[in-house]
Amino acid sequence: MDKNIANWDDIYSNNKAGSFLSYPNENLVTLFFQNRKDINLNGRCLDYGFGSANNAEFLIQHMQELYGIEISESSVNIAKNRLAKFGNFNPANFLVSGSEPNLTGHFDLIVAWQMLYYNDKQGLLASIAKLYEWLKPGGMLLCTLITPRDVKVKNAKLIDVDTYVIDGRIPTQEGCKVFSPKNEQEFLGLFDRLEVIDCGYYERASSLSENTASEYYLVAKKK
Repeated sequence: MDKNIANWDDIYSNNKAGSFLSYPNENLVTLFFQNRKDINLNGRCLDYGFGSANNAEFLIQHMQELYGIEISESSVNIAKNRLAKFGNFNPANFLVSGSEPNLTGHFDLIVAWQMLYYNDKQGLLASIAKLYEWLKPGGMLLCTLITPRDVKVKNAKLIDVDTYVIDGRIPTQEGCKVFSPKNEQEFLGLFDRLEVIDCGYYERASSLSENTASEYYLVAKKK
């Protein structure tokens, strides 16, 4: 994880690999609106691993309170600059991972989009357990993990069960660990304490296999 932290801080502080995205992820936007009847829009939302805050900029316009947690200090600074224009933005709600207070039962919605897979299995399970603890009863989780067809798996070395280290073919992420379940059943097994509302995968298949993006998605509720 130290390598992951160092890589992402470098990526965001130096705007590498198109890391500053100007728009939210379209699949997240679609799922949010498809499920908004089950989301307490007047409640608290956590964007967990918010990156360049492109999804946070969408979420802050639809949720009463927005929080963010990131491993990268540079990313926190980006979010504070980017979201300052919104009247409901509170910079104190955006923190570096490890510095957060007790958040047990705090959130109505948690979004962990395109980030949980930067983990080994132990770290992933610990993150999922933490998100479960932070959700209110009835709270919703929207998240993704990469499938074995994703470019980050194809350009990586297998080091443990479902765990890979990205190699030099993705230079900005070289050395980062990623976790990819073998199939949808294994993916869902990671979230067995949650009630599944919707699940599946999104894929952008390229004729150049090294450009294929493939991710499982989950919409789930804390029972």
